[in-house]
Amino acid sequence: MQWRIEHLVKKHNQRKVNRSKPTVSTTANELASSEGSAEEMADIEETASQLRFMEPCEGSMNIIQQGWIKTITIRNSIRQMDDPEAKISEMFKRFPILGAFDGNLINLDFNHLFPGSADAANRWNDIQHKILQCFKHHASIENEFIRAVVFVKENNPTRGVKRTHDGSKEIRTTLDRIVEWISPEDNVDDYVNKVKSSKQIFLLVKASPYKNGESYVVVGKRCFYVGFEIEAAFFTFLKVFKFLNVPVEPSLKNFFALFDGAIFQTGALTTTGTTFMVKLG
Repeated sequence: MQWRIEHLVKKHNQRKVNRSKPTVSTTANELASSEGSAEEMADIEETASQLRFMEPCEGSMNIIQQGWIKTITIRNSIRQMDDPEAKISEMFKRFPILGAFDGNLINLDFNHLFPGSADAANRWNDIQHKILQCFKHHASIENEFIRAVVFVKENNPTRGVKRTHDGSKEIRTTLDRIVEWISPEDNVDDYVNKVKSSKQIFLLVKASPYKNGESYVVVGKRCFYVGFEIEAAFFTFLKVFKFLNVPVEPSLKNFFALFDGAIFQTGALTTTGTTFMVKLG
């Protein structure tokens, strides 16, 4: 299995794309190129099928990552689908291990889709410091990362959009519909099964409100573990929207746009976001 995927990746890197205009006659070179492309696509599909039944673990990590890189063309096609629900369903069907290794596979795709994106951790460290210097309330929120995200939410509202909410049993916080906290004793699967919308995406944390804990990205009635450190988990959660190529909730548009524009630098800041960044100095 290891040799086969390495062989496929090597052959994929050596591929030459023929962009010449088609002619009436089919030459031997064109026929060979066509057969090569068909063989390559068959190999990619076979690798995708193998990934569906692989068990993510430390021993299989390298093989899975190589196969994941090999099959990105399939995921790119899924990302181009028009219907968000169909897109999400197809992505989880074809790649059920997409959340493996604390979301590392999603990070791989994100880096491929946005090779010029900024280092989120470094960018955030600088901005978080400025936020906490500028805003002094919410002292009861001990976790500085969470407190800074709360300030981003409060200062980047989206005006004129009707607020909606799906779900049940949630603990209401300022980050409602972005991060949901449930009791450490609660069952994650039971909670996720009560989510109403198949398109709703949020970060679920098993801890007291505004505390750090086991974190899961919830996508409709599906979820996957993204680690215990909420900062890394939160950034992976943000990347899921790009990974699936689905829109954020309209009432949270300015909040997410701030991270796109100022942290990842994969999009433009809104007027609200620009005002917020100017205020930070």
